Amino acid sequence: MVTQNGIDHPQLDALRTEKEHHLHHERGDVGGQYHDQEDIDGIRIGDEHFKAAEKATRRQEAAELSREKDEEKPAEPVLVVVMGVSGCGKSTLGAALAHTFGIPFVDADSLHPKSNVDKMSNGIPLTDEDRQPWLERVRAEALRAVKEQSESHSQESAGRTLKGIVVGCSALKRSYRDVLRGFNQGRSAFHQPNSEISGSSSALPTYFVHIRGSRDALMKRMEIRKGHFMKAGMLESQLQTLEPPEETGEQNVVTVDLEKSMDEQIEQAKEGLRKLGLRV
Repeated sequence: MVTQNGIDHPQLDALRTEKEHHLHHERGDVGGQYHDQEDIDGIRIGDEHFKAAEKATRRQEAAELSREKDEEKPAEPVLVVVMGVSGCGKSTLGAALAHTFGIPFVDADSLHPKSNVDKMSNGIPLTDEDRQPWLERVRAEALRAVKEQSESHSQESAGRTLKGIVVGCSALKRSYRDVLRGFNQGRSAFHQPNSEISGSSSALPTYFVHIRGSRDALMKRMEIRKGHFMKAGMLESQLQTLEPPEETGEQNVVTVDLEKSMDEQIEQAKEGLRKLGLRV
């Protein structure tokens, strides 16, 4: 039996008055150990437990306060690009995500200059020189749309968890995606030396949702499409051009499965964006 001053612990407890006992509990003494009780080596067990509990409580309170502050911060605008080869369904998924998030959607195909549309309609693949002004125009359109949102300050946008714009764009190569991120890779008629597109992408952080599937599944989807300028025969060229962002070490990339249902694709995209820090 461990003793203190010749009296064992049960006897010490019995000698304490009820008032003193409650006082110790108010001070945080638990489990029969008190702040003024020493163990064999003279270490105050009660003090050590009390300090540890106090530190844990403070850490928890700090974490909760930090989380509350993050939730109170207004959402920063972002550009979400739903990408992939023609026929993968990027326009459909892009529009669905934009509707879910309550932000605008733009199909990048609608921003092609006529010369590009004419080429693709005749089954002629676009060159990098063809794509450069188009990609810069897509980025510029995204910036314009976000600026309009910021200036409107509408009640509708105030309650959104995500602000910005969703764009459906093939974005097959990393260099194309870098233009969409705001890092200009060349000069064109759309290039503006003093614009954000020639510098950092921090003004509009960009995320990519890549719809990925097998060649056979893509070909089946292409063959049933009607009224689109992209022909099924061009799929092979697109697959050869594709540099999957999952394989190039790029950041802010989410992958969804081509053969999943639309609801499943939306959930995959949202889950991936949440892991990247977006509140969706």
